[in-house]
Amino acid sequence: MKRIVIATDFSDACDNALKYATDLVKGTEIKIDLLNVYDIPIVVTSNMPTRAVDGIIYEKAKATESHLLELQQDIPVANRGYFKAIYGPYPATEIAEFSKKEGHDMIIMGMKQKYGLLDRMMGTVTAHTIQLSSVPVLAVPSQSTFVPYKHILFPTAHARGEDVGEAEEKAVKWLVEFGKLFGKPSIHMLHIKKGDDEDTVDVTYKSKIIEQLDFTISHAETIEAGIIKYYEREHAELLAFYKPYRYFWERIYHSSLVRKILFRTRVPLLIFR
Repeated sequence: MKRIVIATDFSDACDNALKYATDLVKGTEIKIDLLNVYDIPIVVTSNMPTRAVDGIIYEKAKATESHLLELQQDIPVANRGYFKAIYGPYPATEIAEFSKKEGHDMIIMGMKQKYGLLDRMMGTVTAHTIQLSSVPVLAVPSQSTFVPYKHILFPTAHARGEDVGEAEEKAVKWLVEFGKLFGKPSIHMLHIKKGDDEDTVDVTYKSKIIEQLDFTISHAETIEAGIIKYYEREHAELLAFYKPYRYFWERIYHSSLVRKILFRTRVPLLIFR
């Protein structure tokens, strides 16, 4: 991992994500770039000549770049990358396309502690970026502070003994390499047997190939409830999801229980493919 980008709208949640990121990469040579996607309200530009609109966009860009420069001063010099202001009406699309084009290894974004009804109905920029991005996204709740990773929880659709497949093997290797950068945490792959008695004892297998990897089969009435039960018991510092399992990911993402994790708790969420 060489470069990450912080997508910011200058909110408190994004400022916290930047602080989380600087603590995360401390002691490494990973560069942190800053990105803001800005727009001009249609009501302002609808009755103005093109030259005047261009002037407003130019001034907005300069003001945004000035703000980004101020934020950059909070990044240690050793980790300081570049900053970029982009004009566009669709922030999530711009963020996803920019990070892919620039070859970033990860996008870090903030999540508000509280969301209004409209946000819950329409989604958020962070949620839309997660859906669109081919680059891993780390979503950081606004009250989250960086704690060195000791446990990463990695729910999986596959039960032990099934053919995992090349894609998931690649995903596990990526997550292991990610963990090595930040303290070599234990990675707990978790498969929930849905509909089983939740009081059934969990079964955990240690990997014979990867030292820090184990695989647990747990039992719960629903997949969502099982993930939350295990997370609360193990106190993982990071919750990771492998996105290509679309049916599994969509079920988890749209679950009201897991939204509780996303919107109301302090555990950062890493989504990768």
